[in-house]
Amino acid sequence: MSPERRPDDRRPDDRRRWSAPREHDQARVLPRKAPAPRHDARREPSRLSLSERLGDPPLEPRAPRDDREPRTYARAPPERAPPERLPPERPPPRAPPSAAGRTAHTARAAWPAARPPARPPPGPPPGPPPRPPPVRPDTTPAAPTPPPEAEVVERRRTPPPFAEHDEAYEIVDQVGEGTYGQVYKASAERSGALVALKKIRMEAAKEGFPVTSMREIKLLQSLRHENVIRLQEIMTSRAGSVYMVFEYMEHDLNGVLVHPDVAFTEAHRKSLASQLLQGLAYLHRRAVLHRDLKGSNLLLNNAGILKIADFGLARTYYKRHHGDYTNRVVTLWYRPPELLLGATQYGPEVDMWGAGCLFLELFLRHALFQGHDEIHQLHVITQLLGPLTPESWPSVETMPWFELMRMRDDRNTNDADTPDAWAPIAAQLSPAAAHLARGLLTYDPAKRWSAAEALESSYFTTEEPRAEPPAAVLAALNGEWHEMQSKRARKKARRHVGP
Repeated sequence: MSPERRPDDRRPDDRRRWSAPREHDQARVLPRKAPAPRHDARREPSRLSLSERLGDPPLEPRAPRDDREPRTYARAPPERAPPERLPPERPPPRAPPSAAGRTAHTARAAWPAARPPARPPPGPPPGPPPRPPPVRPDTTPAAPTPPPEAEVVERRRTPPPFAEHDEAYEIVDQVGEGTYGQVYKASAERSGALVALKKIRMEAAKEGFPVTSMREIKLLQSLRHENVIRLQEIMTSRAGSVYMVFEYMEHDLNGVLVHPDVAFTEAHRKSLASQLLQGLAYLHRRAVLHRDLKGSNLLLNNAGILKIADFGLARTYYKRHHGDYTNRVVTLWYRPPELLLGATQYGPEVDMWGAGCLFLELFLRHALFQGHDEIHQLHVITQLLGPLTPESWPSVETMPWFELMRMRDDRNTNDADTPDAWAPIAAQLSPAAAHLARGLLTYDPAKRWSAAEALESSYFTTEEPRAEPPAAVLAALNGEWHEMQSKRARKKARRHVGP
């Protein structure tokens, strides 16, 4: 049996934390070293003076160099004592009443005399009735005097830079209507200048501003060329309609060609074709596809200048490779064969096919290919230019809708008995003009002439006569002729001829 444990007996690890240190623990504590003396070069034996070597008092601290005061590192400058506050002055006594109502006041008489004001207000002059006291001067600047009511109304009537339609322009007549809006002739109220207002259709824009109109505005803002219509500004009406403001052109090509009094010479046709190709060359250099070339989108003024308009279907394209775009573009009569066959990868060659159609339209005075639908349009093209074969177009059989078109129209593969429809048209053209037309109306898009190549043809460079704008012919016209005015005139003539 183990001996009885006493309170003084502890185990080696029992309550060591609170026990006093033992002798072997105290022996391990090392004495604290004295700090090492700091070296002072002035107290070296070689530098001490005789008095210091003999045990004189220690040296005084050396004065700072250049008589500069030692640095002080104060945390913040001492705050200035607040100025001594003076007792408030007594308010000046009230003005004494008139002599008739003056009374004695003992308490006020005991007050000390108040300081008189520096500049007392002048008294009322004798004779006329007293005026109201002057207003005490104030340091606050006075508010400007509001203008009269008539001036305010006149300022409100001044149009801002993007003026509202009802205040800036007055609509004269409607001159056109497209897929994405109407076009109006308008006059500016202030300057009287004529402009064209294109109203953007917002009915189909359920999610805000139409994307096609935004693309058109963005493109037109970046284009500057003599043969491209210029956008002047964007404006809104009080009703919330959005308008694009363009320079006004008196005619378009469709309206002029159907006019009976217009007779273009070879020089006039050459000038109009050259201006069209120059505008297209500029657009294609800027990587812009128009995708809606037709006679109503070629505007003319009385000076004979042609401008490409209506960029509602235009877009940019990739020059290195053809992107994948929609083929539901270009008016049917001016649509190239690759779009009729379902191609979605194309480039500026789709515009050049339309340019070839418009070039021949200057001679024929009517559209060259007038089909009713896509299949009939392709049939009309092959009737004039020949069948679609791998010899004329190596990749034609790879077009998405080629087999469908061939089954629907067997004449595309067997036109041996069809008479040559090109001969009557070629008879109206010079050899250089016929060569240019065939280069623009080539089936194979890879071989179709570009705008720059067409401008280098002999028709523009060497053949006579030289190009001349049709300014005299257009200026002699009675009125303005657009496609809409031409249709109205034809309807009116038919009503007079009928019973």
